[in-house]
Amino acid sequence: MPKQAGEARLAIDCGTTSTVAVLAWPDGSWSPLSIDGAPHLPSAVYLSPDGDVWTGQRAWQAAADQPNRFIPAPRRPTDDQLTVDGTVVDALDLTAATLRRVAAEAERVAGGPLQDVRVVVPARWGPRRTWMRQAAHRAGLPQPRLVEAPVAVAEHLVAAGLRWPVGSFIAVCDLGAGAEVSVLRRGPAGRDPRRPGRRRQRHRPSPHRVPHRRPHAGGHR
Repeated sequence: MPKQAGEARLAIDCGTTSTVAVLAWPDGSWSPLSIDGAPHLPSAVYLSPDGDVWTGQRAWQAAADQPNRFIPAPRRPTDDQLTVDGTVVDALDLTAATLRRVAAEAERVAGGPLQDVRVVVPARWGPRRTWMRQAAHRAGLPQPRLVEAPVAVAEHLVAAGLRWPVGSFIAVCDLGAGAEVSVLRRGPAGRDPRRPGRRRQRHRPSPHRVPHRRPHAGGHR
């Protein structure tokens, strides 16, 4: 049966230094998005002299000539504005440019607009989730469901067949531009094991986080 564009679900993990995305279908199949020939898109952007925001490899190439207009980590939910080479820029527009690039590629692969979008956010963002919703809106995406990073990992593991008894815990380590460790407990109303072609939404693991530290050097996110 041919796949319809509206049936696809787009999941985006917009990290500090790189962004990855996956298209998933109701039959259980999925495929990672490839942008610029790579399985991830650098989150870094470049602000051109005329005010356009360049993403991906184009941004990195332009940075070689004008590094002062290059923003290596634009995801800054605590900053409403920042100054780039004397130009005041709304930080939302920078992240929105990356999300817009991902959405365009996803729609090309899916064959049309997408209605179901999930965006991964750090576990400790709290009220800052609104910032990511605003960035998605500016990118032209439908209202996304925001999923905490450790919850997204746990849901993926359960869908892949992980045996996670009720009352037990798992630890999720997120090693990126910083480091965060979260401990999640499976409650009594746990998710049912995955059934082919169907994902039941009766459960979502509840995160119980432990203190974390952020080292000076990190990984790929």
